[in-house]
Amino acid sequence: MNLFLIVGDPFLRAQKSKAIAAEIEKTAGGSVAQQTFDLEEKSLEEVLTTARTLPFFSSGQVLYIQNAQALKEADLPGLGAYLEKASLQTTLIFEANELKAGSELSKLVKSKGQVILLTQDESRSM
Repeated sequence: MNLFLIVGDPFLRAQKSKAIAAEIEKTAGGSVAQQTFDLEEKSLEEVLTTARTLPFFSSGQVLYIQNAQALKEADLPGLGAYLEKASLQTTLIFEANELKAGSELSKLVKSKGQVILLTQDESRSM
């Protein structure tokens, strides 16, 4: 399962997301489609519909989902259901500036993927 939640500074998140996508492209052995969604503009259901279909001539896809803090608690069961049958060729990268510790989204991601908390100290080492 390729699932990530990256929380922290927008610049650091972008750097980390690019690094993850580059690694995925390297292991996929072919072109990987990349799309960005903003949960303040699109519904989670639209994102998951895209996640269920692999673009033609792609060996995988990476979906960047910005403003994960805008996710509603009512969306979590649908996300959980998707994650049970998720495509191995699809990577979801949720991004948020801040997220409450112990949020339902972070618990869900932690159970199926990886939560990455970025701190300002990391900007010095990047």
